[in-house]
Amino acid sequence: MKIILFLVLSLLCVGCTHIRIQGTDIDLSKIAQIKKGETSKDQVVELLGNPTDKSLVPSGQIKWTYVYSYTEVESNFWTDNTYIKSLLKKKIEILFDDDIVSDIITLETLPNKRAMNK
Repeated sequence: MKIILFLVLSLLCVGCTHIRIQGTDIDLSKIAQIKKGETSKDQVVELLGNPTDKSLVPSGQIKWTYVYSYTEVESNFWTDNTYIKSLLKKKIEILFDDDIVSDIITLETLPNKRAMNK
């Protein structure tokens, strides 16, 4: 009986961890191979795969967006708090003029840890 009580209490102390992954990880070293005014759409697909989103911007350029996020959230039963244990988000926007890269915008959020109340 004591062993069962110990195991139940141990599980309550640990809490739960949830992992959410969105998209395919983006190899940022491949971004250096993309050259403004030279690299074509086909070459971008060879390097990075298909984009998460394609859109037309007001200037008339085509924008491809690549997004990857990894979030690890841990809940603590005793404090009723939820902690973002790990967060990694990468976002790349590539603009095209006539099927050739005209601009590359890279956004990367590095891992961090913070608490938030439920």
